[in-house]
Amino acid sequence: MPPHPSHVAHLANIHQIMLTIIINAATLSQQAIVKTPKNTSILTGKLYVQELLSGHEVAFLEVMRMRKHVFRLLCEEVRRVGLVNSKNMEVEEMLAIFLYIMGQNVTQRLAENRFQRSIATINA
Repeated sequence: MPPHPSHVAHLANIHQIMLTIIINAATLSQQAIVKTPKNTSILTGKLYVQELLSGHEVAFLEVMRMRKHVFRLLCEEVRRVGLVNSKNMEVEEMLAIFLYIMGQNVTQRLAENRFQRSIATINA
């Protein structure tokens, strides 16, 4: 005896739902495996600091809330008391990130984007 048409339609519906779930799970799995770089600006944090230091005095003052010569003196002082360049970042950029967050009252996420660093680096 052939199956009832409503039973066949119900099975087809279940099959369609299961197929949709499998496709969605595969898509989510693929997204977790293939990571897209977040910080892709060509103006890295180091280059941004260099640009500020070589640019207009007032522009530097507006961003860092101090004059360039004071920034350089502060860099020397924090080096003197023990802050050193890391493998991936110089003291100038470390200090600039701190001053940017404090002076501009921005979130760490905005600093992450401006300096093209991971949030873990900004938090460190």
